[in-house]
Amino acid sequence: MVKQPTLLLHALAALVKEFAKIKSKHDLRLKVRDAFFDNYSVDVEDERIDFLVYHPRGEIFTETFLWAESKDKPTETFEMFAQLLLTIKKKINDGEMPPKYLGVFDKTKIAFTEYHNALTIFNLNDFNWNERPSAVSKKTVNQVAKYLTNVVEYRFDSSFAEVYEFIRSNFTLGKVGTTKAQINKNNFVAIYDKWCKDVLPTIDLRDKLWKAMLSVGVGRCDFYLADLLSEDNKTISDKLYCLFLQYASCRDAMLASRRLVDVPHTDSHRSRIDVFANSLHSTHEGDASIAFLRYFLQFE
Repeated sequence: MVKQPTLLLHALAALVKEFAKIKSKHDLRLKVRDAFFDNYSVDVEDERIDFLVYHPRGEIFTETFLWAESKDKPTETFEMFAQLLLTIKKKINDGEMPPKYLGVFDKTKIAFTEYHNALTIFNLNDFNWNERPSAVSKKTVNQVAKYLTNVVEYRFDSSFAEVYEFIRSNFTLGKVGTTKAQINKNNFVAIYDKWCKDVLPTIDLRDKLWKAMLSVGVGRCDFYLADLLSEDNKTISDKLYCLFLQYASCRDAMLASRRLVDVPHTDSHRSRIDVFANSLHSTHEGDASIAFLRYFLQFE
């Protein structure tokens, strides 16, 4: 851990001591914001989520670092996480971009886990999503405790410096001045869903051509990857089934000659993908990663 200046630690210690005197959740959220998130944009209680930490990026995306549940009295950690998951399920179903971290805190402690650690729970067949967050059952709490992994927990009174360092180390904005959101395992599918809504309709794919491409194993995810891995209207990898270069073209992977099938683009597609690509940052990690992404997304 990076050693923090003594003056800062004294200031944090003084702020944390005030937590014990707090009598409402709203006041606790404000105190936690002031103590640990003074350099971030924070919304306190937005659409039922108690605590949001974020940073606007570009025209389309907001990079969200944290969705958190809060309690004014000491509460079991996984009970708070269960309430948070029940609260955010609708947002996830509606395609909202998930945060990097989920978190919970009361006046004595705070805990974090990366959002992707909760994906197993979202896929459970016997999880009761009809429960009210304010009346979560013991069974649900036990399920969350069983399946939610890699939870990091700190006590405010003894580990406030570690909390501060954890936030500064993990809630990072990337390069100074950047306006691009980092695509990662937490938000990859949500960004794909947003692309299907905002960009896919602007690609001029007639039924006959679309059926021909599907017959050789090319689907909409291939257009997504071509747009995603592009710079200056050019796909930066030649290993994809679909390329974006002046116009969109689709590679027939089933033919040894690897003939290209031209797919007309529209002006609106170019303008939308310019906005989309300029709001994101992705890295090309080789053929194996592309194969995994195609398998993960599947295609229609």
